Amino acid sequence: MIAHQTLTMISIVVPAYNEEKYIERCLKALVNQATTHIYEIIVVNNNSVDKTKEIAQNHGIKVVEEPRQGLAITKNTGANHAKGEIICFVDADCVVPADHIEKLTRLITKFPETDAFGGPTLYYDAGPFTNFVVNSLRYFYFYHKIIGVIGGFTSMSGGNMVIKKASFENIGGFNEKLNNINMPEDLDFSLRLSQAGFKAKFLFNFVTYSSNRKYAGKLKLDALTRFVETVRVLFQKGAK
Repeated sequence: MIAHQTLTMISIVVPAYNEEKYIERCLKALVNQATTHIYEIIVVNNNSVDKTKEIAQNHGIKVVEEPRQGLAITKNTGANHAKGEIICFVDADCVVPADHIEKLTRLITKFPETDAFGGPTLYYDAGPFTNFVVNSLRYFYFYHKIIGVIGGFTSMSGGNMVIKKASFENIGGFNEKLNNINMPEDLDFSLRLSQAGFKAKFLFNFVTYSSNRKYAGKLKLDALTRFVETVRVLFQKGAK
């Protein structure tokens, strides 16, 4: 098992499709981590037609091109280019705390037998009601806890997921058949990780901050689609 002192690098994978409005804030937080640990940042440009690639390059970030459209494919491409023994997935509209890498290295040291870590997402641009439900009441923390009770495994959010590269490769990465952004590729991944005998932990204080842009204003059809697909993964793929 990998311990802190043997880690040579952490690879942070940022999938990006037309993210010019959000990715700079994401990358600034990643570049300015309060750590002495070695890490790399990989932006996977998924056919963006805006300034996503240019912004990443202006920050000195490695950009990998993925011409096949889709989130699961893009994440797998980033993982394939990762040099680190640990892969940290961060969405392009997320902002991580300044001590994110330090927290991660401490977790790896404290739980050397654990293969993956996840944590809740809070919103940085939501309205008062959403802030109360998601940020104050920690909606996503309890969502994943409920998934654990129903499904019998530890689930993780795709925008706040860390995994040993060897374990990632062992289960074949993300399911590229669940390639639409509304599909729960992260839930499917968590389930397969558990079924393969790997250990994951979901921690209350391992937080990232995300934009509420997908759900601002009203409940959209894509949210309903993701809910239906979540139920399908839980009850049609053998979760117990």
